[in-house]
Amino acid sequence: MAAANSTLVARRYAQAALELALEHNNLDEWRRDMTTLAETWEQTRIASRLSDPKLGRARRVQEAREVLKGRVNGLALNLVLLLVERGRAGMVPQVTAAFERLERERERRATAHVTSALPLTDVQRKGLQAALGRRTGLTIDLAETVDPSIIGGLIVRIGDELIDASVAGRLRRIEAQLGA
Repeated sequence: MAAANSTLVARRYAQAALELALEHNNLDEWRRDMTTLAETWEQTRIASRLSDPKLGRARRVQEAREVLKGRVNGLALNLVLLLVERGRAGMVPQVTAAFERLERERERRATAHVTSALPLTDVQRKGLQAALGRRTGLTIDLAETVDPSIIGGLIVRIGDELIDASVAGRLRRIEAQLGA
């Protein structure tokens, strides 16, 4: 329940950020800022530092301001400062991920995570994007992984949907039917 609640909270902050970006006509700047924030939280110890209650709220806010000053726009900085003040500095990566998802939804884009036994050719890639686009009604970006263990075919995941059209998957299904 806590994870679902934090996801919902992150989505609300991200929605507010997206609305500000659209209102101020600076979506590209917000995209860059969200990437900067995600990288900063991933590559530094800032999250644990800004979540340390021993520092006190004023000190945590001051440190966040020092670390991010000049690196993100003022509104993005204010978003982080608000999270720090509310004891939610650790949520920054969730907020940045939610921002990206919301923006992609707004643009009617989705990422299909594709696993194939061999690298896809350009022709296969374009055909797959077109077929998945027709199926979903969205513009599809591909994130590709090569895994020879699937033998042949594809495994595609778009959001919660999984399409296992791999040879290994077919063999598992046949084996399950014969064993039943």
